[in-house]
Amino acid sequence: MGAESESVAAFALTKKLLATLVASANPDDFCRSLVHNVFADKGAIAAFICRAEGDGTLQMMGSYGYAPERVRKDSKVSIFDRMGITDSIRESRIIVFNGWEDYLELYPDKAALAGPGKAFVAVPFAREGFPVGGLGIAFGDYVTEDLFNNLLWQTVQLIGEVYVSQTWFNSVEAVMAGEPEGSRRSPKVKPQDLPDRARQVLALMADGKTNWQIANLLKFSESTIKGDASLIYRAFGVKTREAAVDAARAANLL
Repeated sequence: MGAESESVAAFALTKKLLATLVASANPDDFCRSLVHNVFADKGAIAAFICRAEGDGTLQMMGSYGYAPERVRKDSKVSIFDRMGITDSIRESRIIVFNGWEDYLELYPDKAALAGPGKAFVAVPFAREGFPVGGLGIAFGDYVTEDLFNNLLWQTVQLIGEVYVSQTWFNSVEAVMAGEPEGSRRSPKVKPQDLPDRARQVLALMADGKTNWQIANLLKFSESTIKGDASLIYRAFGVKTREAAVDAARAANLL
């Protein structure tokens, strides 16, 4: 495929992906739309999306087209357990399995994970060099050469990285709750009612720790810690961690 054709295809896919992102009420909807809207003409039949947590595990967020026991929301796997999606995320590369026989040749102990259809693509998500999650898409037949277009998959990665971010989910949550735009910074909880993890984050903020350091100490993803930080800011009605720490000390919460 020529460079001009690649650009046109990537632009068309970007439009579809952005529409999917905005219209998706939850991760299951996102996966359903990927199958029926974005990749329908390429024979997609199933998809799942997962997020990397700070404890070195992958948390299933949503899926479509897979048997429920395969993609339970409460299921977690170690990012070091070798399989298509984990290898893709660890190695930060898109992996295309053009037939489940290719998959099982690499992972003979993962026969139970062979999905529907005949082919599978694993797509990693990263932010600032750190893994944040991944996407898996199953196709009903063997994939053709046009599916190996790197520009198209880079577009998928970009949208996916936005989708798994805590900031995006906070925004969607606010919209779904019907909050006016100007009210999204107003406190949702009182400072004294902050949950335990948010209090831990606040204490580590007071020690001068960055979000990345806090995520490693508490064994959660950095996006989760950023979500806790946002909750803290709204609770105190402030916009910075310094102001939050000052307000917490004034309230004798530190």
